[in-house]
Amino acid sequence: MSVVLLDPSRHEPLAAAWSEAAARQSLARIVASALDEADALGWPAHPLDDPESPDDHRHALYEGAGGVLWTLRRLVQDGAIADSPRRRALEDRLLDGLVERNAAARKPDERGSFWLGDTGLELLAWQVTKDAATLDRLEALLTAQLDHPSLESLWSFPGSALAAVHLAEQDGGARWRSLAEAAVARLQATLIADPETGTPVWEQDLYGRRVRWLGAGHGLAGNVYLALRARRLVPEAAVASLLDGAYTTLAATALRGEGEQRGAWNWHPMIDAARVAGRLPLLQDCHGSPGILARLADAPRTPEWDELLLAAGEAVWLAGPLNKGPSLCHGTAGNALALLRLAERSGDDRWRERGLAMLAHAAAQVETARAHHGRGRPSLWTGDLGVAWVLAEALAGRARLALLDVF
Repeated sequence: MSVVLLDPSRHEPLAAAWSEAAARQSLARIVASALDEADALGWPAHPLDDPESPDDHRHALYEGAGGVLWTLRRLVQDGAIADSPRRRALEDRLLDGLVERNAAARKPDERGSFWLGDTGLELLAWQVTKDAATLDRLEALLTAQLDHPSLESLWSFPGSALAAVHLAEQDGGARWRSLAEAAVARLQATLIADPETGTPVWEQDLYGRRVRWLGAGHGLAGNVYLALRARRLVPEAAVASLLDGAYTTLAATALRGEGEQRGAWNWHPMIDAARVAGRLPLLQDCHGSPGILARLADAPRTPEWDELLLAAGEAVWLAGPLNKGPSLCHGTAGNALALLRLAERSGDDRWRERGLAMLAHAAAQVETARAHHGRGRPSLWTGDLGVAWVLAEALAGRARLALLDVF
C-alpha cells in the first residue's frame, strides 16, 4: 500500500507573492484592527472560535486577550510597530482582572496551564508590573503543575515550565532554574517504551483518553521542545537523552513519501495503528510535520536530524497553504514559520523564499476572512495576531516562536 502524506482537501495552491512593502501594510492593518475592535472586556470571540454566546470573550494567551496584549507589547519592544497611548491604555485596562476573568472559565486543574490558564497571564502581568507577589504565585503554580497528569504542553508542565525558563532569563532567581530542572527530570521519569514501536514516548491522559501523541500540540515534539529551550539551565546529558529518544521515535513513525513525494516525511498525530487506520495525516503546527519542524529546529546538526527536519520541510512545502485559514496553530502562518525556521537552521535561502511565499498567502487569507466576516480575528495562536507576529519576524530576518522562544 502506498504511503499517504496528507489530505489534499485541506490545502490550496499558493496565490500570493512576497513583498516587503505589502507585508508591512498587512502588519499595520492587523494591529490597527486589533486596537479598533477592542471593547471593555477585550475582544469578542470570533465566530470561528465557536463562541458560546455573541458576548463570549476569551482571555488566555492562546486565543484570548492575553495573547493579543502580549503580541502588541512585544511588537513595540522589538521595534516592529510604534507604541501609542492607545495601546498602553488598553493594556492597563485589560490587564486589571485578566487572570480572574480567565479563571472564571477554567476548571481547577486547568488553571496552571501556560497557554490557557493562570500561568501565562501571571507571567505577562509580572512583565508589566514587576510585582514580587506575582512571582510567588507563579512559583506555586509551576510547582503544582509538575504533577499534572496530561504530560503534554497545552495543559501540563511541559508548557507551564516555559515560564520558569523565561523567568530564569529575565528575573534570574535560582528557584526558576530549579523548576526547569525539575520539569526536565519529570519528562525523563515519565517516558515509556511505546507498545507498538518499542521507542521512547509519553502517554497523555487527556480529555478522558490515553493517547501517545507525537506532535507539537500535545505530544512528543512539544515536550522535547521544553528540554531544548531549557538547555542552558539543565543538565546537558538530560537534553541529549531526550533528543536521542525523540529522534528514534520520529524516525520509527515517519510516513516517508514515495515517487514524486520522495524526500518528504510526515507523521500521524499519534502512535496507534488502530486509531489512525484510514485517516489522512494532518500537516499543521499542532499535528504533523510543521510543528515537529518548528519545535525541533534547534536539534543537533547531525546528518540524521538534518535529514529528518529537511524531509519535514519538504512535506510542508509539498502540501501548500492550509485552506482552514491563516493561524499559527492550524493554519498557513504556522507552516510558513516552520519553513522560516528551517531556513535559519540550514542557511539555505530556498527555504526562506518558500516560507515568505507561504507567509504572503497567510496575510492574504487574513484579508479574505476579514472581508467575509466583517471583522478581524484578534487572537495570537488561532487568529490574525499570529500572522502579524510572523510578518514582523520575517521583516526582521528572524523566525522565533511566539511565547516559546521569546516572552
